[in-house]
Amino acid sequence: MALLDVARRPAYGRAELRRLIDPATVAVVGLSRNGASFGARTARNLMRFGGRGYGVNPGASELHGLPCFPTIAAIPEPVDCAILAVPLDSVEGVVGECAAAGVGACVIFASGFAETGRADRIALQDRLAAIAREADMRIVGPVRYHTENGSQQGGGGRDGCAGGGAGRHGDPARVGGVTSVGGGELLPARVGGAAGG
Repeated sequence: MALLDVARRPAYGRAELRRLIDPATVAVVGLSRNGASFGARTARNLMRFGGRGYGVNPGASELHGLPCFPTIAAIPEPVDCAILAVPLDSVEGVVGECAAAGVGACVIFASGFAETGRADRIALQDRLAAIAREADMRIVGPVRYHTENGSQQGGGGRDGCAGGGAGRHGDPARVGGVTSVGGGELLPARVGGAAGG
C-alpha cells in the first residue's frame, strides 16, 4: 500500500479494530524455544492476557506456557490476532495463511520492507497490504511498535494484541490507538467515543 493511502483513508472505528486491540484469542507464529526471542517474550506477556493464547511451531506441543500447533489453521478456534515472530522471507507466506484462516489482524515484528527504499521490498509490503485488504484483515507493521486499548475494564488499558500489562489508570479510558514505525502503516483509531462503542 502506498503510504499516501493512509492519509486519504478515514480513521478506523473501534468495531473495525476490535480483533486487533481487544482480541479473545492470540497466536504467536514462529514461537521458538529461545527464551530471548521476540516470540518468547510475547508469550510471557500473554500470561497476563485475559484471553486465550497459542503458539505456532510444528516441532512443539507447548512452549513458554502456550499450547502449540503446527500451523495457524490447525488452531482449534478462530484467531483474532496473530503475532508474527518470523523472518522477513517468511512473512508474506504467513500473512497469506492467516488471511486464509480468517485471522482478524496480524502484527509483524520483522523489518526490511518499504522503509529500506528498495523497490522489491516496497513491492513486498504492497503485496502484504493487498492480502490484508482482500481478507478484511488489519496489519500493524512491518516493524511493529505498539497498540493500546484504553477501554479495558479494571485496568485502564493494555497492549491489545501482545497481551501487555494493565495501564496505570483506574478508570477505562476512551482513547485508543495503533502505531507502527519504519515503513509500516499507522492505523488511526477513532477517539472520544464511549468506552464500549
